[in-house]
This record gives sequence, C-alpha cells and structure tokens, in this order.
Amino acid sequence: MLNGMSMMTKYLPKQKTVLLCVLLALLISLLWPSPVLAQATPPNIVLSGSCDGAGYSVFNISNTGGAMTVSYTWELYQNGVYLTSGPFSLTAAGTLGDATQLSISGLYGQIMVVIRDNNGVQVTSDTADCATPTPTLTRTSTSMPTAAATLTLTNTETFTFTPPSTVTNTATEAPPPTDTATFTLTPSLTATSTATETPSPTNTATFTLTPSPTATSTATATATPIPTITNTLPPPPLVMDTEPKDGAALSKGPTQLRVAFDKDVIHDGSVNAADNPINYLLVAQGPNQSMETLSCSGGLQGDDTQRSITSAVYSNDSGAGPFKAVLNLSSALPVGVYRLLVCGTTSIQDSYGNKINGGLDTVVDFRVTAAKDNPEKLPDTGFMPGIMAELPRQPKDKAYAATELTLQVPKLGLKMPILGVPFVSSEWDVSWLGSNAGWLENSSFPTWPGNSVLTGHVWNADNTPGVFAQLNSLRYGDKIEVRMANQLYSYVVTENLRVKPDQIDLAFESKSSSWLTLMTCEGFEEETATYSARRMVRAALVKITIQ
Repeated sequence: MLNGMSMMTKYLPKQKTVLLCVLLALLISLLWPSPVLAQATPPNIVLSGSCDGAGYSVFNISNTGGAMTVSYTWELYQNGVYLTSGPFSLTAAGTLGDATQLSISGLYGQIMVVIRDNNGVQVTSDTADCATPTPTLTRTSTSMPTAAATLTLTNTETFTFTPPSTVTNTATEAPPPTDTATFTLTPSLTATSTATETPSPTNTATFTLTPSPTATSTATATATPIPTITNTLPPPPLVMDTEPKDGAALSKGPTQLRVAFDKDVIHDGSVNAADNPINYLLVAQGPNQSMETLSCSGGLQGDDTQRSITSAVYSNDSGAGPFKAVLNLSSALPVGVYRLLVCGTTSIQDSYGNKINGGLDTVVDFRVTAAKDNPEKLPDTGFMPGIMAELPRQPKDKAYAATELTLQVPKLGLKMPILGVPFVSSEWDVSWLGSNAGWLENSSFPTWPGNSVLTGHVWNADNTPGVFAQLNSLRYGDKIEVRMANQLYSYVVTENLRVKPDQIDLAFESKSSSWLTLMTCEGFEEETATYSARRMVRAALVKITIQ
C-alpha cells in the first residue's frame, strides 16, 4: 500500500507538468495563428436605401471590408414581388470603386434590395417606402347643344280656371190694384240665387326641360411609368502609358512590351484578363508599307504579319497599384514598323464588366531601325535665299518613285504630282523635288489609313519661292485634296504648327484613319545658313468622291 502511494505521489507532478504544457501550447496557438489559418480581410457589404416620395429611390452599396474576390448579386423587389437582379463587385474599403449605386424610378410601394453572396446566401437587405402619388384631377367643362342632350324631361301640368259665380235675382211683381196708382215691389219670399259655373276649356301647359350646358368632369390620372433601373458603375479603366510609346523609333528591337492601366483590371488568366496574351495584338507592317490592321475586333488585315506574344505578366501591388502588364516576346523584334493593339473592342475588362477605354483599343505604332538608320532630323526642304544653287546629279539609290497621285491646295492655287522619297543613309534627301511634293518613306501611303507625310520646298535651288512657301497661311477648315485617277480624296486642315527639326516622332505620329502631314522648312538663319524650324500642317480625310 505504501509502495502504491509512493508511486502515485511520483506520478502526480508529471501529470500536472504535461497538462500545463498542453494549456501553454493552446494559448500560444490562439495568440499566434499559423499562416495556414491567416486569411485576408473579408468583404463587409453595407446597404442603405431611400425614396424621395416621387417614385425615385436610391440604394447605396458599399464595402467597408476587404476587396471582393468574387461577384455578389443584388435583387430588386416591389411589395415582395421579385423584379430583376444583377452582379456587382467592390474593391477594398477606402479605395476607388468600393461603392456602387442603384437608382430606380417609376416604382411605388415598398421597394426592397437584397444582397446575396456567390453561394446565394443573403448578406443584407434594406427597404425604401415610395408612396403612390395622388392622381391629378382635371375638370373640363364641355358645352353640349340641346339636340345632343343626353336627358330630356317633359313636365305636363293641367290648370282649371274657375270664373266668378253669376247670381241671377228673380223678382215677382204683384199687379197693382186697379184703383191704386202706386204699386209696391214685393220681392218673392225666397230669393233664389243661381250660380252657373261654366268651366273654361282645359288649359294644358307643356314644359320641356332644356338642360343647361353639361359640365363633364374628366379625371385624368398620371399613368405610372415603366420602371427605369439604372445601375451606376464606376468609369471604365484606361490605358495610361505604354513602352514603347506611340511614334517611338527604337535602335534596338525590344524583347518585352509594357502596358500601364489607371486602375485594376481582371487578371485571372481568363478570356477577359490582362494577363492573357490573346488580349493583345502585335503586327508588323507588310511590303506595301501600310499598316492595315486597325482593331482587335477586325483582326489581322492586308499583308500585315502577326508577331507572337508568348506570355503576359500582370502586377497590381495587392490592389494598391500601379497596374501593369509586361508582354514577353519570343525574340527581339527585327528592323521594321510595328503596331501593338491593347484590346478594348473585344477583351480586357474590370470586375464590373467595363471594357478598357470604354470599348476602344489602344493603338501604339513604333519602328525598329538599326542605330545608323535613325534619322537625326526632318528633311531640309529649302535652299539659301538669294543664291542660285547648282544641284549634282541625283544618285540612283536616292531616285524618286513616281505615283499616280496629285496634290491640290485650292487656297494656295497649288496642283502638283506626288513622288516617293526613299529613306537612305538615315535621311530623306529632297533636293531634287523641284515643284513636286515628296511622300516620305516609312509613313503611310497617301489616301491609305495612317499618317502620310508629304514635303515640299519653301525655297527652290533657282532662287524662287517653293511650292510650300505659303504653307503657314493655311487655317483650320481649309481644304487639301489628293486625286488618283477618277477618285478625289478631300481633307480638311486641323492644325498648323511650328516644330523643331528633330521632332520626328511628332511629324510621324500614328493615326488610325487617313491623315496628311504637310512639311516644309521655316526660319532661315544667315549665320548658320540653315533653317531653324519646320512648318507642319495636319489634315484629316473627310470625303471620297468618285468623278
């Protein structure tokens, strides 16, 4: 027995120690949760509704918790009857897009909105009482003619007229005595009065009740309009920047392209996600030197060729931004002219279903040239005034190409052929243009979609004004025409600018539709015998006429 008690005494301290360790471990686990149990802050949806008493109710939906990773659903009820529903998704509290609004007009009674999560479980609800307005009664008096009276009453009354009674007095005279000369009138003992009442003919008066003009009361109740439900969503995301930028000239072919958005977009690898390479289109210009692919929805066009984008990696810094997509290419792009389209006409969306740019593509045009082929400045289109210049023989590699095009500027009284000027040894040499206009290689062919850059002399080699000497006098709305056979392409001037000789990207700025950029020299400086500036006139195609 003593041995048993001794063993029990030894065992009890160990048991207490084990129990203490277990309790300590449990306390630590509660105070220090494992990464597996740690979770992101869940969304917390708050709903409030109100009605202005005229059938216009507003329900505000906001998120005071973490960002929603899945869409919830709002449901609309009128007097307990289900009407319609729609999805929504909100960002984290305190960020742009953490609230949305339902605006409802034309519904009366008890208006209720119910919020359900992605599993259909009701999260919250709120009601707004919209009293039915009293109909407005309008009374209109309408005069009705007698013949059109809806009711005619005839009142017939018979009147009997009684004339005054006629009294007949009958007197009996006794014969006087013979001997008496006098006589006494002795009335009869009974005076009989006879009243004979002769009724007059019956007079019948007939009265026709003619009603006074009838006042018709018309109650006009304003009809309840068909309910209009407006789901107010935040504005769509926009493409804010790209690398390379539109109009860039790169001396080295890139292996990556970058796109920056102004807010978060879908990035789950789905068909509408920014990290899916199918939502970008990269094409190279074909042999006809015209970029014919205009949109993602239109797809690859003409002799353009598509370049592969192997992957798209998206980052958003846990929703705080910046919001960027990096497009990886299979290899560095070779020398050529390229167009990148960030697809808004078909694809990339935010969590509300808004397409980027409001459903428009972002179009970025850029060129890759060898370092030695990068132009340093826009072409010189003027000779020194006051001096006759002798031109050397034109080399074969700089020979101009004939076209079937004619340039006309009605305001300046100009009409001239358009020649193609090649890009050779990092420049366009327009020395031999004379009275012609020169289309610069690497710009779009005139009349085709894109920006066509045309040059002309401001001062000729024979010391006379050039065809573009008065280019600076063109103003907004002036006409510029290009004729090809029986087709007349009409452009209107949109801007007239003085630019620097090295602003090549501005002169060759990409355009999706057909544009003309007319260019010449300006600001001759005698000290350096050079022109310090360029005159640039931009015009947009507005009409094509078949003559």
